[in-house]
Amino acid sequence: FQTATRPDGTRLEDSLPDPDWSAWDAIELALDHVEVGEALELLPDRERCVIVERYYGRRSLADIGRDQGVTESRVCQIHRSALRMLESILLESRALEPSA
Repeated sequence: FQTATRPDGTRLEDSLPDPDWSAWDAIELALDHVEVGEALELLPDRERCVIVERYYGRRSLADIGRDQGVTESRVCQIHRSALRMLESILLESRALEPSA
């Protein structure tokens, strides 16, 4: 029995975020990441930028606002709006999936 490995040669099970997770849990997490990435593409530019900077860039709302020339409060509003849009997109896409 061969264990799955990542491109860097480490065993997949050694790189799981939780030792109690199985490889299937990791696959499901990866699929969720793909689904969120696809949903991000459907957001308007401003909302997508805030989400990408906040979660992928790990930047504060204040820093994002400074770069965009708006207040932290405004970025917070955009962030909240973007999360609601993402939730709606993801719920809609799951509702359209055929039942197993």
